[in-house]
Amino acid sequence: MIVLITSLRDIVTESIVGIIVVFMVLASLLVVFSLLGRIINYMSRLRMKREGRNVKGVKRMNSYEVAAVSYALHLYLSELHDEESNIITLKRVDNKYSPWNSKVYGLNEQ
Repeated sequence: MIVLITSLRDIVTESIVGIIVVFMVLASLLVVFSLLGRIINYMSRLRMKREGRNVKGVKRMNSYEVAAVSYALHLYLSELHDEESNIITLKRVDNKYSPWNSKVYGLNEQ
């Protein structure tokens, strides 16, 4: 269905409604995802209590500890590919002509 917007008032109204809908969807997704984490945490604690395991909360790390761990992981993973062989192999190719950019083949076809 195509809607024909003819006046400036209709254009502004459609724009405002579109922006409001987008922000409402984003806000609802924010609420759903934040509640989903809490619900999963609560359900796992209930399951652990039923199984008789010790239920302790997860220790929260401050931002400095998170930054230190992430930087250490970055340094470790960046060193994994640093060891390379120092051998360079050059091969001489006898056929130096490539028809990919040749106009001769395009002129022969009709």
